[in-house]
Amino acid sequence: MEYTQTELKLWAACSAAGAALSFLIGGFDAPVKALLVLIGVDYATGILAAWKTGMLSSQQGFHGLGKKVAIVAIVAFANMLDLSMALNHTLRSMAIFGFAGMEGMSIIENADRAGYGAYVPQFIRDRLLQLRQEKGLSQPGGSDKSKC
Repeated sequence: MEYTQTELKLWAACSAAGAALSFLIGGFDAPVKALLVLIGVDYATGILAAWKTGMLSSQQGFHGLGKKVAIVAIVAFANMLDLSMALNHTLRSMAIFGFAGMEGMSIIENADRAGYGAYVPQFIRDRLLQLRQEKGLSQPGGSDKSKC
């Protein structure tokens, strides 16, 4: 099969971008893959929750993507610190696990906002409500427009 010059250039660019990202975040091992899946699920459930509550906005969605890019950038920064101090992925792992926990909580909050809170165990919903009240945020399902 013959490939066009445009196809070959596109593949080369994508390969270079993938290699650079892999280097920056320390490879695509299980923790990184899990974090990337959680990021995708969080974004998708945020869109679902916004759609179900009638608050779907491309501006909010773009803002949400910016947050996800920032997460990957912070993991890359932690990896670079690990490399410079020979810490064997210590800071990178801490960043990944911290963000994974936040993404998991956000997925649960999005499910609750989308009307699927009955599937979340009550003790988890109670703790999330307590956290939101301590931070002075609105209740899940309310008019908090900061999510997506």
